Amino acid sequence: MNIILVTNLGSTSTKAAIYHDESCIHETTLRHLPQELSQFSSILDQKDYRKKALEDWMHSIDVSFESLSIICVRGGVLKPCVSGVYRVDDDVIHDILSGQYGMHVTNVGNLIGYEWGQTYHKEVVFVDAPISDEFHVLARYSGHALVERRSVYHALNQKQQARRFAQSIQKPYESLNLLVVHMGGGISVGVHHQGRVIDVTNALDGEGAMSPERAGGLNSICVMNLMEKFNYDIPTVKKQLIGLGGVMSYLHTSDLKEVMKEAQTSSKHLEVMEAMMYQVAKDIGAMASVLSGQVDQIILTGGIAYNQALMDMLVKRVSFIAPITIYPGEDELYALACGALRYLRHEEELQPYAKA
Repeated sequence: MNIILVTNLGSTSTKAAIYHDESCIHETTLRHLPQELSQFSSILDQKDYRKKALEDWMHSIDVSFESLSIICVRGGVLKPCVSGVYRVDDDVIHDILSGQYGMHVTNVGNLIGYEWGQTYHKEVVFVDAPISDEFHVLARYSGHALVERRSVYHALNQKQQARRFAQSIQKPYESLNLLVVHMGGGISVGVHHQGRVIDVTNALDGEGAMSPERAGGLNSICVMNLMEKFNYDIPTVKKQLIGLGGVMSYLHTSDLKEVMKEAQTSSKHLEVMEAMMYQVAKDIGAMASVLSGQVDQIILTGGIAYNQALMDMLVKRVSFIAPITIYPGEDELYALACGALRYLRHEEELQPYAKA
């Protein structure tokens, strides 16, 4: 039996779990108040604070680091690399500390895992990082020579659900053509071609459909108009696009449960929801063309997939493309544990990472 510690750091929470192979034995979500985090001048300065919180939790459930088979952390903001399992080594830490690819709280999780690995002589890995990049060369073209499209998406959940479907039909993931649609705070549509995501709507950079909090792919003139409206205050405009965009901008809430309740009597609320699903459907149709229409299955996943009414709107528009499977939610801790297990069971080899 393998004993696995998995961690996933969010902006105001730290999630962790202990798995015995595929079975979750302990799980926690540690909440961090804004006033607690405000004492730190940078994200990386949170390391010791978050580390102690996790160690206190480990002590409370009476699980020692010495008993662990492996530690698996959420992938951070690193250089683009193919999906898979990577060791958190000196090169990874170098790129995190340099900050050359950006700062994100997931990087803190990598630093914490690395220190535990050094202290307790345990292997530390990450799986299917959000910067996973397997783009086809044509997918990199943006439309302007000074800008190259990036592969940034919900890789962990997309890959996990794609493998889950492949297992359900007893076929290798690497033999299938799938469209996987993750729908949460952001929405990404990935083209899974024989085990590689060769194109995806990069919701982080503002591509694709609007979502509960993101504006999605506004055209260039619209963005320029927003810049003018907010006196060229770039941070304010970014907040309008990511955080205050999408459903939030139309209805002043991003709580879809509340919106769908209002939609029973409000035509405006219903119309906004239909518009969001309309845009997702258009993205699915566009990505189907990447596979020349040869799509084995469409997989709908993420928190929004729990809402049957919204899924009905979407399925109605895209069911002509391929059969559809719905896997609601995103169990990232389980996905991390499964990735670590694939490595421990020699089903997947470590990918090489070299510092930039």
